[in-house]
Amino acid sequence: MPSPYKHPATGVYWYRQRVPARLKSLAKGKAVTVTIDGYVSCPTIGDDIKVSLRTKLPADAKRLAPEVQAEFDRVWLSFEKGPVTLTLRQIVGLAGEMYHTIRKALEDDPKEAGEWAERRRQWETNDRALQRSERYGLMIKPLPDLRSRLGSWVDGALAQHHLSVTQDTYERLLQEFDRAASDIANLLEKRAKGDFSPDTTGSRFPTFDMGDAQSKVDESGKTKITGLLSTWSGRLKQPKPQTVTRYTGIITQLVTYLGHDDADRLTDADIVRWHSELIEAGTVSHDTFIKAYRAAISTVYAYGMTAQGGKLVAHNPAAKLLLEGPRKKQSRPKSFYVEEAHSILRCALDALTAENSYSEINRSAMRWVPWIAPEKARRSITTHHRSRHLSCAPNTINQEIQMSAEATMTILNILTAVINDAHEKVIRRTQEETLHAIWNC
Repeated sequence: MPSPYKHPATGVYWYRQRVPARLKSLAKGKAVTVTIDGYVSCPTIGDDIKVSLRTKLPADAKRLAPEVQAEFDRVWLSFEKGPVTLTLRQIVGLAGEMYHTIRKALEDDPKEAGEWAERRRQWETNDRALQRSERYGLMIKPLPDLRSRLGSWVDGALAQHHLSVTQDTYERLLQEFDRAASDIANLLEKRAKGDFSPDTTGSRFPTFDMGDAQSKVDESGKTKITGLLSTWSGRLKQPKPQTVTRYTGIITQLVTYLGHDDADRLTDADIVRWHSELIEAGTVSHDTFIKAYRAAISTVYAYGMTAQGGKLVAHNPAAKLLLEGPRKKQSRPKSFYVEEAHSILRCALDALTAENSYSEINRSAMRWVPWIAPEKARRSITTHHRSRHLSCAPNTINQEIQMSAEATMTILNILTAVINDAHEKVIRRTQEETLHAIWNC
């Protein structure tokens, strides 16, 4: 999971995540809605998506990061699922959200909103009169169409729930939102006249629920692939939420590709063919397919074969499936070039005197860790060393090294940018070769 970062100019923490490669063509340029700690943000997706956390406190930023990531995961899932068809109950539930939002804002003191119902009746009367006129087709309608009047409300509701719907569902949403607008106008008219009796109309709107639970079998009694996913995600030892989100997107893509949801019909040949098409289209890399796509299919099928999983299927088409992909192109040597080693180690030499805001402990960490790491050692092991663990030998730097417990706790964070990639490459060279290159450059 990405970490919040501080804006260099304002000091406010932001959260950013790169758009998954498989979704770039679908998501780029789209505006989405995310809710963070009760505040609504509407970022536009580019190569990444980022939102302000509205805080300058590191502790608050760390607390909000999982909430933002969950919102981002729902955004990616909405693009992976594609347009969905909502039931009438779900459509009315969304319309009810608009009804209750307006009611809470205006019910106590409607003011001019109390005239909405009368204006609406007048518009409808005029529109019916114009429809009977022979010149109706040549005249400007006083009552705009549903999309121009309520499209922004519908779009906002869909964005809030990260939904993309079919055209038929969208038209039905417009109609139900129009009914809800008429209901709220009538309620506000009553309130404007001093009638504050209980609202009975609002009770007709159900709570919106996407109903993630899916039937494990279809009407003919055959096990569904999405049913296997549902069984696996609902197991007693529940998987991590981000894993469930990731696997849900992959299984949804698989069902869309196959054109059916029959678990018994899926074969290893189908997976091989899907792998080839995704690789040729550049949607995913070979490694990504192996580690994520094949793993998702194999995991849900493997659990569906167990007794706890209900023995819904008898075979796992992804188990031990051999998939070949193109060799990964190596754009550069695994080790650092001499110039790069010079740059990294020179920065370490200057760490104690460099002009920055780091504490003395952090400066000491940056000064010594790149130099004292033994051959093939990980930096996490090196940072746990104390002076008693180190000795001075011929042809090495003769310095007394002191590392405190505080330095041990902060080194990993401070040196991430410098050591994370560089350290394990630099140590492939012997210390004598590196020192020789430094002193003779």
